[in-house]
Amino acid sequence: IEIARHFAVDADFISAESYGNGHINETYLVTTTAGRYIMQRINNSIFRDVDGLMRNVAAVTDYLAASDPDPRHVLRPVRTVEGGLYCLVDGGYWRMYNFIENSICLEAAKTADDFRMSAEAFGGFQRQLADFPANTLTETIARFHDTADRYRIFREAVTADPIGRAGDVQGEIEFAMEREGEA
Repeated sequence: IEIARHFAVDADFISAESYGNGHINETYLVTTTAGRYIMQRINNSIFRDVDGLMRNVAAVTDYLAASDPDPRHVLRPVRTVEGGLYCLVDGGYWRMYNFIENSICLEAAKTADDFRMSAEAFGGFQRQLADFPANTLTETIARFHDTADRYRIFREAVTADPIGRAGDVQGEIEFAMEREGEA
């Protein structure tokens, strides 16, 4: 709760409890007298440029919010009491968002309908960002979205086969390699 007090929330803090599985960041559900929030400790060993990351988040969420005023459709970062997008407390970088009540976040698709709805949501997100000036974003993880480089690394891993498992997954390797041109 002490970390949550660094954010500009006009309410009394009641609790903060671990939320979700947090594959990359540590996530907490913060409850206040005025509502609930998601607070995350950003994994700065993965996101080394926290400032660039949060500028990207603000740019994208501001852009989306300008065309969709429904607060349930766009994440809303909560500013710090100093007006920043994140705070640094005891060596940890923290951010906060409004919690979207009565929503779900699937850890994994369990049905074909889950896959379909996820694909539709992702397609809608891409459509909403079609005119967004992507060149204004900061690359926060070098070459993360560089598919050609990912395939280069994949081919090197298959060739090196350091654990000796490539022979057991030839079908999967061929499947991936046959789609390189599409990817």
